[in-house]
Amino acid sequence: MDKNSEGFTLVELLIVIAILAIIVAIAIPRLTGYKRLAEERFCTANRKTVEKMYNAFLLENDMDNQSDFEQFLIENFNQVCPAG
Repeated sequence: MDKNSEGFTLVELLIVIAILAIIVAIAIPRLTGYKRLAEERFCTANRKTVEKMYNAFLLENDMDNQSDFEQFLIENFNQVCPAG
């Protein structure tokens, strides 16, 4: 085989694969942290939406039971935070 032939050697390919593996090994834990943060923010947004719905329900029915929000949440919206 000619020394000036075009293409990559096996060593060059292995080095590139090793570098990509290192980058992936660093990136996966960071992405997991972002996923957890997004789930927490999603849950907080859902709770705020449900609380606004509850307050609207209280206003519509001329009720004043703000302290019962947690019970309302449990009875009607058991999946406010589906991520956990």
